[in-house]
Amino acid sequence: MNFKVFGDINNKAIILIHGAFVSWNMWSEQIKIFTQDYFVIVPILDGHDIERKSIFTTIQKASSDIADYVCQTHGNNVFAVIGCSLGGVIATEILAQKRLNIEKAIIDGAYLTTMKSWICRVSAKIMVRQFHLIKKGNKLYKYIISLSFSKKAVDDIYKLSSNMNDEICENIAFSNYSYVIPNSISNTTTNIAFWYGEKEKRFVGKSAKQLSRLLPSARIEEFKGLGHGDLISKNPDLFNEKAYAFFVAF
Repeated sequence: MNFKVFGDINNKAIILIHGAFVSWNMWSEQIKIFTQDYFVIVPILDGHDIERKSIFTTIQKASSDIADYVCQTHGNNVFAVIGCSLGGVIATEILAQKRLNIEKAIIDGAYLTTMKSWICRVSAKIMVRQFHLIKKGNKLYKYIISLSFSKKAVDDIYKLSSNMNDEICENIAFSNYSYVIPNSISNTTTNIAFWYGEKEKRFVGKSAKQLSRLLPSARIEEFKGLGHGDLISKNPDLFNEKAYAFFVAF
């Protein structure tokens, strides 16, 4: 796994973990703002590196790889971890592994509810089919993607597809949709916020409830009129404003 770092290393650290099938550049607006006050660490998840080929295997391994890097280069004290979608699940696992001392965590649009095995298989097939449409340059699918992402983000998605294969898609689907939140997260001291868009409530609303059962103190917030990842990709100013408010809240 490769990493990008930004800002003054002497500042408190924030880890930004991107979602599946998108580039680390999804955090470009957050990087510009957060580096004014923080040292920003951005992992490039395996299977999502434009510059080299790698295979995403499991959420647990991705979480361990991130913790390894941070401990070796910055120490185990981290101010915040923020993850979107798959990145939010990885952030959740990092909290559960307890290798890093993290003050704040923002989990955006993460699917944290375990699916039945046959549904996982079907979901994996759907994900692979969508991946094939991207690789073939399907114009309709490209238009659908463009409704949620900027032109640069869409271009990055298509670049990423050249270094990805069916194995990566299947691993992401099975690892994500079979993920079980470890009970060890229930005694975390991290201040956690779980955010999701109104339009994705059907898919991640149960995840919010699951997290609330394990962590009653978690701050759950639904954003009206928004879909999956929209708070970051379409409303970065609002995301940054909400993040900073959460950072300074007790």
